[in-house]
Amino acid sequence: MDNVEQLASFPHIEEQYEGATYKGCEVRKIAIRQITVFYSPQSDKVTILAVWNNYQDPNSIPYRLSELE
Repeated sequence: MDNVEQLASFPHIEEQYEGATYKGCEVRKIAIRQITVFYSPQSDKVTILAVWNNYQDPNSIPYRLSELE
């Protein structure tokens, strides 16, 4: 089963990204090879917030996620 497809059945299985929220819900992340997918599990859906190339500056991740709120 593909990692992203697993999110539909098990949205809370991956690591929580501390210090970020989306519409009052937690933000989690899943690393897949050279990318990281940031998402927010909600009661009836999973919202993909960002797909991040891991070669980018990791210090700008909180700034990019804060723009979504």
